[in-house]
Amino acid sequence: MNKEDQSAYWYHRYSLRPLLDAQGHVSLTPTGAAVHDVPLILAEAKDSILMTGKYLNAIRECGRQVVRPLPPDVHIGEALLTSSRSCGAFALLLLDY
Repeated sequence: MNKEDQSAYWYHRYSLRPLLDAQGHVSLTPTGAAVHDVPLILAEAKDSILMTGKYLNAIRECGRQVVRPLPPDVHIGEALLTSSRSCGAFALLLLDY
């Protein structure tokens, strides 16, 4: 699989769901961009969360176990999200085939 096909695969496999209006149409911002169906509290971190999920799922698809470093009741802040994404990216780069 070439690099373009890989990029398309990951883009279409993992993406943010658009917010639909009552008629089933995609809601748009005044600039024409799609509004995503994301809770407001996570809106600023949505891209980091999505990328972290992509990294962790890529590791799982390579047959590796992903260990959650924090208990589920820990509240996540922006610094922790950034750290988690970096950790996931680094772990993905360290995979030996």
